[in-house]
Amino acid sequence: MEPTVEQIISAIEEDYNGGADVGLLLKILHGLNDKFGYIPQKSISLIAERLNMSNAEVYGFITFYKDFKFSLPAKHTIKVCLSESCHALGVKETTDYIKKNLGFDLRANSVKNDADAVYYSNDGKYSLEYIYCFGNCGAGPTVMIDDKIYGKMNIENLKNIIKALE
Repeated sequence: MEPTVEQIISAIEEDYNGGADVGLLLKILHGLNDKFGYIPQKSISLIAERLNMSNAEVYGFITFYKDFKFSLPAKHTIKVCLSESCHALGVKETTDYIKKNLGFDLRANSVKNDADAVYYSNDGKYSLEYIYCFGNCGAGPTVMIDDKIYGKMNIENLKNIIKALE
């Protein structure tokens, strides 16, 4: 049987060695994120109550850290570098291919180069995020797909990687 949000929080509290409530909050958020792949919305008030915080404080921590999400992640996550180096090396063509060919809604303002947003393909199979540097500038343009970094990305390489995912 799957543990509930409350059981996960209780287990983390029991194992916690003390320190600032912020440390415990982050441990709880990481625990929920690891278990569910996201932070269930219903957990905010429970966490706030347990840690004597406001819902707004908990929500603020979740939204501050880019790795925490409020929805189930897509099957495949694509992160594209938007650094100056990757732009100079042609990342725009890669990004355009991803948006056009993987089912992202191309209506005005639906998929912008916004590093604070996560976009989902129409079928929910892919998510697209923008990052401002992977530290792989010498081998740009750089794309990360499912936690694997690919340098010198071009349309042909991207097609082959996507084909292997399916």
